[in-house]
Amino acid sequence: MTISGFSNNLLNTRKYYSPVFKGIHTNDEQAGKPQNINHHDFIQPAKVLSHKDAGGTVVFGKYPAYYTKLYERIFIPYQPERISKFGGKKRLIKAREAHFEDTYVMLPHYHIDKLWSTGKGSGAAAIKNIVRKSLNDDSTGGRVTVDASCIDGKTSPAGFYYKLGFRFVQEDLNTICENWIKSGGKRENAPFATGMMYLPKENINECLNY
Repeated sequence: MTISGFSNNLLNTRKYYSPVFKGIHTNDEQAGKPQNINHHDFIQPAKVLSHKDAGGTVVFGKYPAYYTKLYERIFIPYQPERISKFGGKKRLIKAREAHFEDTYVMLPHYHIDKLWSTGKGSGAAAIKNIVRKSLNDDSTGGRVTVDASCIDGKTSPAGFYYKLGFRFVQEDLNTICENWIKSGGKRENAPFATGMMYLPKENINECLNY
Protein backbone atom coordinates (compact mmCIF):
# COMPACT_ATOMS: atom_id res chain seq x y z
CA MET A 1 0.00 0.00 0.00
CA THR A 2 1.65 3.17 -1.13
CA ILE A 3 1.26 6.73 0.12
CA SER A 4 2.81 8.61 -2.79
CA GLY A 5 0.86 11.52 -4.23
CA PHE A 6 -0.95 12.58 -1.07
CA SER A 7 -0.69 15.95 0.63
CA ASN A 8 1.33 16.61 3.79
CA ASN A 9 -1.89 17.16 5.73
CA LEU A 10 -3.09 13.73 4.71
CA LEU A 11 0.20 12.09 5.58
CA ASN A 12 -0.06 13.52 9.08
CA THR A 13 -3.58 12.17 9.51
CA ARG A 14 -2.86 8.81 11.13
CA LYS A 15 -5.76 7.17 12.88
CA TYR A 16 -5.24 5.20 16.03
CA TYR A 17 -7.79 2.67 17.25
CA SER A 18 -8.73 1.47 20.68
CA PRO A 19 -7.02 -1.66 21.97
CA VAL A 20 -8.93 -4.91 21.70
CA PHE A 21 -9.13 -7.49 24.47
CA LYS A 22 -9.80 -11.13 23.69
CA GLY A 23 -12.04 -13.27 25.88
CA ILE A 24 -13.31 -10.39 28.03
CA HIS A 25 -16.97 -10.73 29.09
CA THR A 26 -19.16 -7.73 29.82
CA ASN A 27 -22.54 -9.35 30.47
CA ASP A 28 -24.66 -8.56 33.54
CA GLU A 29 -23.51 -11.68 35.35
CA GLN A 30 -19.87 -10.62 35.31
CA ALA A 31 -20.37 -6.87 35.38
CA GLY A 32 -18.41 -5.26 38.17
CA LYS A 33 -16.36 -8.36 38.85
CA PRO A 34 -12.58 -8.12 38.53
CA GLN A 35 -11.20 -9.98 35.54
CA ASN A 36 -7.71 -11.31 35.06
CA ILE A 37 -6.02 -9.83 31.98
CA ASN A 38 -2.52 -10.76 30.94
CA HIS A 39 -0.38 -9.37 28.17
CA HIS A 40 -1.34 -12.25 25.87
CA ASP A 41 -4.96 -11.01 25.80
CA PHE A 42 -3.98 -7.48 24.73
CA ILE A 43 -3.91 -6.53 21.06
CA GLN A 44 -1.87 -3.38 20.55
CA PRO A 45 -3.73 -1.08 18.16
CA ALA A 46 -2.45 -0.98 14.60
CA LYS A 47 -1.65 2.33 12.97
CA VAL A 48 -3.42 2.97 9.69
CA LEU A 49 -3.37 5.79 7.17
CA SER A 50 -6.66 6.20 5.32
CA HIS A 51 -8.78 8.88 3.72
CA LYS A 52 -12.23 9.47 2.32
CA ASP A 53 -12.09 9.67 -1.47
CA ALA A 54 -14.74 11.91 -3.02
CA GLY A 55 -14.74 9.78 -6.17
CA GLY A 56 -14.72 11.00 -9.74
CA THR A 57 -11.58 9.20 -10.94
CA VAL A 58 -11.83 7.06 -14.07
CA VAL A 59 -12.40 3.37 -13.35
CA PHE A 60 -9.73 0.87 -14.34
CA GLY A 61 -10.50 -2.78 -13.71
CA LYS A 62 -13.72 -4.59 -12.86
CA TYR A 63 -15.69 -3.04 -10.00
CA PRO A 64 -19.29 -3.84 -9.02
CA ALA A 65 -21.92 -1.39 -10.28
CA TYR A 66 -22.42 0.06 -6.78
CA TYR A 67 -18.81 1.32 -6.76
CA THR A 68 -19.13 3.31 -10.00
CA LYS A 69 -21.33 5.62 -12.01
CA LEU A 70 -21.57 6.40 -15.72
CA TYR A 71 -19.66 9.55 -16.58
CA GLU A 72 -19.75 9.64 -20.36
CA ARG A 73 -21.23 7.60 -23.22
CA ILE A 74 -19.92 8.18 -26.74
CA PHE A 75 -21.47 6.73 -29.89
CA ILE A 76 -18.92 5.22 -32.27
CA PRO A 77 -20.33 4.83 -35.82
CA TYR A 78 -19.75 1.83 -38.06
CA GLN A 79 -16.22 1.70 -39.45
CA PRO A 80 -15.71 -0.35 -42.64
CA GLU A 81 -12.76 -2.61 -43.26
CA ARG A 82 -9.75 -0.69 -44.49
CA ILE A 83 -6.06 -0.92 -45.34
CA SER A 84 -3.60 1.03 -43.20
CA LYS A 85 -0.23 1.98 -44.66
CA PHE A 86 2.69 2.84 -42.40
CA GLY A 87 6.42 2.77 -43.20
CA GLY A 88 5.84 1.03 -46.48
CA LYS A 89 3.88 -1.77 -44.82
CA LYS A 90 0.18 -2.51 -45.23
CA ARG A 91 -2.09 -3.72 -42.46
CA LEU A 92 -5.70 -4.83 -42.70
CA ILE A 93 -7.96 -3.24 -40.10
CA LYS A 94 -11.18 -5.19 -39.66
CA ALA A 95 -14.59 -3.53 -39.76
CA ARG A 96 -16.12 -2.40 -36.47
CA GLU A 97 -19.83 -2.37 -35.81
CA ALA A 98 -21.47 0.78 -34.45
CA HIS A 99 -21.34 0.81 -30.66
CA PHE A 100 -21.22 2.92 -27.53
CA GLU A 101 -18.07 3.43 -25.49
CA ASP A 102 -18.80 4.12 -21.82
CA THR A 103 -16.56 5.82 -19.29
CA TYR A 104 -17.22 5.13 -15.61
CA VAL A 105 -15.89 6.95 -12.54
CA MET A 106 -15.63 5.91 -8.91
CA LEU A 107 -18.27 6.80 -6.34
CA PRO A 108 -17.22 8.19 -2.91
CA HIS A 109 -15.45 5.58 -0.80
CA TYR A 110 -12.84 5.13 1.92
CA HIS A 111 -9.35 4.19 0.80
CA ILE A 112 -6.72 2.48 2.94
CA ASP A 113 -3.35 4.03 2.14
CA LYS A 114 -1.06 2.17 4.50
CA LEU A 115 -1.28 -0.15 7.47
CA TRP A 116 1.33 -0.78 10.17
CA SER A 117 0.54 -4.05 11.94
CA THR A 118 1.58 -4.21 15.60
CA GLY A 119 0.77 -7.86 16.17
CA LYS A 120 -1.73 -10.59 15.44
CA GLY A 121 -5.25 -9.21 15.11
CA SER A 122 -4.25 -5.54 15.16
CA GLY A 123 -4.44 -5.06 11.39
CA ALA A 124 -7.85 -6.72 11.07
CA ALA A 125 -9.21 -4.59 13.92
CA ALA A 126 -8.05 -1.40 12.20
CA ILE A 127 -9.59 -2.43 8.86
CA LYS A 128 -12.90 -3.22 10.57
CA ASN A 129 -12.99 0.29 12.04
CA ILE A 130 -12.62 1.79 8.56
CA VAL A 131 -15.36 -0.47 7.19
CA ARG A 132 -17.69 0.60 10.00
CA LYS A 133 -16.86 4.23 9.30
CA SER A 134 -17.75 3.76 5.65
CA LEU A 135 -21.00 1.98 6.59
CA ASN A 136 -21.99 4.86 8.86
CA ASP A 137 -21.30 7.42 6.12
CA ASP A 138 -24.32 7.78 3.82
CA SER A 139 -22.13 8.97 0.95
CA THR A 140 -19.88 5.87 0.99
CA GLY A 141 -22.26 3.14 2.16
CA GLY A 142 -19.60 0.57 3.06
CA ARG A 143 -17.38 1.08 0.01
CA VAL A 144 -13.68 0.55 0.89
CA THR A 145 -10.68 0.15 -1.41
CA VAL A 146 -6.99 -0.61 -0.92
CA ASP A 147 -3.96 -0.82 -3.17
CA ALA A 148 -2.40 -4.13 -2.15
CA SER A 149 1.21 -3.51 -3.09
CA CYS A 150 4.59 -4.80 -2.00
CA ILE A 151 6.51 -2.37 0.22
CA ASP A 152 9.36 -4.60 1.38
CA GLY A 153 10.30 -6.16 -1.95
CA LYS A 154 9.46 -9.63 -0.64
CA THR A 155 5.82 -9.99 0.38
CA SER A 156 2.31 -8.91 -0.63
CA PRO A 157 -0.64 -8.18 1.71
CA ALA A 158 -3.06 -9.71 -0.82
CA GLY A 159 -3.70 -12.86 1.22
CA PHE A 160 -4.49 -10.84 4.35
CA TYR A 161 -7.03 -8.64 2.57
CA TYR A 162 -8.51 -11.55 0.63
CA LYS A 163 -9.22 -13.38 3.89
CA LEU A 164 -10.95 -10.24 5.17
CA GLY A 165 -13.26 -10.34 2.15
CA PHE A 166 -11.55 -7.89 -0.21
CA ARG A 167 -11.33 -8.76 -3.90
CA PHE A 168 -9.08 -7.69 -6.76
CA VAL A 169 -10.40 -5.78 -9.76
CA GLN A 170 -8.54 -8.40 -11.87
CA GLU A 171 -10.33 -11.75 -11.84
CA ASP A 172 -7.17 -13.78 -12.48
CA LEU A 173 -5.67 -12.53 -9.20
CA ASN A 174 -8.84 -13.52 -7.34
CA THR A 175 -8.52 -17.01 -8.80
CA ILE A 176 -4.93 -17.23 -7.56
CA CYS A 177 -5.95 -16.16 -4.03
CA GLU A 178 -8.96 -18.51 -4.00
CA ASN A 179 -6.77 -21.46 -4.94
CA TRP A 180 -4.38 -20.46 -2.14
CA ILE A 181 -7.27 -20.48 0.35
CA LYS A 182 -8.37 -23.92 -0.86
CA SER A 183 -4.82 -25.24 -0.39
CA GLY A 184 -4.76 -24.15 3.26
CA GLY A 185 -4.17 -20.39 3.08
CA LYS A 186 -0.90 -20.50 4.99
CA ARG A 187 1.03 -17.27 5.38
CA GLU A 188 4.35 -18.79 4.35
CA ASN A 189 3.08 -19.59 0.84
CA ALA A 190 0.77 -16.59 0.36
CA PRO A 191 0.51 -15.49 -3.28
CA PHE A 192 2.62 -12.57 -4.46
CA ALA A 193 -0.30 -10.67 -6.00
CA THR A 194 -0.54 -6.89 -6.18
CA GLY A 195 -3.16 -4.46 -7.41
CA MET A 196 -6.30 -2.55 -6.48
CA MET A 197 -8.81 -4.32 -4.24
CA TYR A 198 -12.30 -3.45 -3.00
CA LEU A 199 -14.69 -4.82 -0.39
CA PRO A 200 -17.85 -6.31 -2.00
CA LYS A 201 -21.04 -5.53 -0.08
CA GLU A 202 -21.79 -9.26 0.27
CA ASN A 203 -18.48 -9.68 2.14
CA ILE A 204 -18.95 -6.85 4.66
CA ASN A 205 -20.32 -9.13 7.38
CA GLU A 206 -17.54 -11.63 6.69
CA CYS A 207 -15.02 -8.84 7.20
CA LEU A 208 -16.56 -7.51 10.41
CA ASN A 209 -16.84 -11.03 11.86
CA TYR A 210 -13.33 -12.09 10.89
